[in-house]
Amino acid sequence: MDLTKFQVFSLAIVAENKERDSVDISALPIEYLPFVDGKLTEVVEEQAEYFLENERLSTTIKKENVVIAKWLPFGHSNRVTPPDLIKGETVLLFTYGDTGEYYWTTIFNEPIIRRRERVVYLYGNMDEDTKYKEVLGENNSHWIDINAYDKYIRLHTSDNAGEATAYDIILDLKEGVLTIRDAQENSIVLDSVNGVLTAQINEKIHAITKEVVVDCDNATVNASEDIKALAKGNVVVDAGKNISATAGSNISANASGNISASAGGNVSVQASAVSIQAPNIALQGNVTISGSLAVAGGMAVGGGSPSSGQLSINGNLVGTGSININGDLTANTLTALVSCSCPNYP
Repeated sequence: MDLTKFQVFSLAIVAENKERDSVDISALPIEYLPFVDGKLTEVVEEQAEYFLENERLSTTIKKENVVIAKWLPFGHSNRVTPPDLIKGETVLLFTYGDTGEYYWTTIFNEPIIRRRERVVYLYGNMDEDTKYKEVLGENNSHWIDINAYDKYIRLHTSDNAGEATAYDIILDLKEGVLTIRDAQENSIVLDSVNGVLTAQINEKIHAITKEVVVDCDNATVNASEDIKALAKGNVVVDAGKNISATAGSNISANASGNISASAGGNVSVQASAVSIQAPNIALQGNVTISGSLAVAGGMAVGGGSPSSGQLSINGNLVGTGSININGDLTANTLTALVSCSCPNYP
């Protein structure tokens, strides 16, 4: 039984920092060339002989101390970006027969050497019937991207296989912003630097809890339609300063019990008309009417000025109907257009 031609070639030392977007490295195979003088990239010229159609030929070739090897995700089939190797790290080289092609993979944990890098892991999300029809990529897989160069971490899920939605969780470490969003454009954004939390939700925000406490300097609610507050208990609004309510249309207040308003200062109501409907209306205190007073029903007056106990009228009194007086009528001048049968007035 023949052994596989794909075999371990040598331990190697990375000769130069791997380029960021490359899968190739240059490495010194320390087991194959254990005694190399000079720099790792030194070029050595030597003669080589070969045969072509039974004819012996000779040529000069350049033999480098390092070999170029391609990344082999040995034991890391879900990793799609190679480790960003630094000069001096140790790798394990593989080769296939005498093709002259080499492959590398990491072998040791060398945190004292490894520096900034980008790591992407991708997990397939395709059905079996798509085999050989579709290439695995970022839109048909779930993946995580950790990028120390561009300073972000991103977790992505795809919805290509009937999932309800797709999600993105992005940590922007450069700007200090955490974003959570879905395919329906719902999003939550935390701006840590500026201290701002923004939520954009298409339909509803529903919080279920025993108590909600919001401590802030200012609170603003902008609603294009209705604002509703429903409580089985009391609703208490306690303001240290002013309470202002402005409505483009109506303001309604309905209570099955009492409505009580108490003000330490004045109460001012300005309207084109004011209507109060109640079986009894009580006004306690002095009442001043600057305009006309029309009374459709009877009027009983218990006193005029607070000290006299009389109804005092400064001006004319005009009556269209009858005037009944149970008592004396005293006047400086009394003119009647009709006869009057008064006891003290002939």
